[in-house]
Amino acid sequence: MMIVIIIYLCTVLLKIQIGGVYSFNLFKTAVSNNMIKSKIYSSIGPNGIAKSQLTTRSDVNKPDRFIHPQVLKMFRRAQFLIRNGDNAVAKKLLQRCLELSPFDSHSWLALARLEAKIGNIDNARKIFSQSNDKCPKNLHLLHAWGHLEQKHGNIDVARDCWSRALELDPLNAYVCHALSNLEKRLRNFDRARELLKNVVNRRPTAALCISLAELERALGRPEEARDVLLSGIENCQTEKSTLLLSLAWLEEDAFNRPVEAAAMIDDALHLDSQNIRVYIAKASILLRQQKVSEARAVLQACAGLKSDDGQHYTMWSTLELEDGNPAAARKILYEGARLYPGDQFLLQRWGTLESRLGNIEKARELFGKSVLIQPHAPTFVAWAILE
Repeated sequence: MMIVIIIYLCTVLLKIQIGGVYSFNLFKTAVSNNMIKSKIYSSIGPNGIAKSQLTTRSDVNKPDRFIHPQVLKMFRRAQFLIRNGDNAVAKKLLQRCLELSPFDSHSWLALARLEAKIGNIDNARKIFSQSNDKCPKNLHLLHAWGHLEQKHGNIDVARDCWSRALELDPLNAYVCHALSNLEKRLRNFDRARELLKNVVNRRPTAALCISLAELERALGRPEEARDVLLSGIENCQTEKSTLLLSLAWLEEDAFNRPVEAAAMIDDALHLDSQNIRVYIAKASILLRQQKVSEARAVLQACAGLKSDDGQHYTMWSTLELEDGNPAAARKILYEGARLYPGDQFLLQRWGTLESRLGNIEKARELFGKSVLIQPHAPTFVAWAILE
């Protein structure tokens, strides 16, 4: 009897052990299947806990930071609210994210950017400083912090942020781009070129090739600029259409070859038929050629495509207004604002239209919505002229 009991107990313990391993494996599988699809959190640590996708090289050997299960849901909701101009609720959600997961660099970054967007610069700077304590040596936070400081004239702090970020990843395209632009503004052209060439020669990206080409063009070397862009088209794995657009602008502006430029834009459209910027470039060159009807057709064709903002609607409304169709321009802006309620520039343009048409109250309302999303000097100027 005793032997039977012992055998039974051993069997139960074995099932529990196997079941525990099986359950843990199911957990990792479930987390992987759900989170790998997210652009925000996409990898599973060795202990089965989700960790941030944007892990820098300096974070590779660090222990995993726990991300509360509710954070991802609240973060996504906050991003949606920001896109739609509901900044107050988005701010509260991001603050709650950090209460639950104080080591979540994504929420720190989003909150700092939101504070800067609505004009709370001191708060944004304080948040970046706090994030540096919780997420030290995070390249993405240093990169964004540098942009904030540069925008508000703190050049030395901006350079320090980006220099520290480059120590973490000397070939990081975003940081190199930012620091090289700063050096260009300070007329340190040799240093700017050195930074750009270092990455373009080893890990080229479209943005860096374009930046280097623009520098060469500004220094009176359009042939070198052309070579950089052609090399980028050959060697960059993505954004070839963006490079073609830059090359088209160079051919038209520096070499007076509008026909060749138009052909390059068509090539870009063939490569990337879903890119709003390509349609805008095509419409722009058609307008410069006084082909208004063709430009209108191009903008109509891209109206249904997804975009981060309503720039194509703003351009289309301007075309209609200048062509003597204010009613059509208003209709286009109304539709654009419905699709892109967080685009402050579109609202500014609509307010300007209503002001010209004598609808003062509507213009005042639109200017107010625009600056509420993000304060912008031209909007305040237009509003002041209205008053």
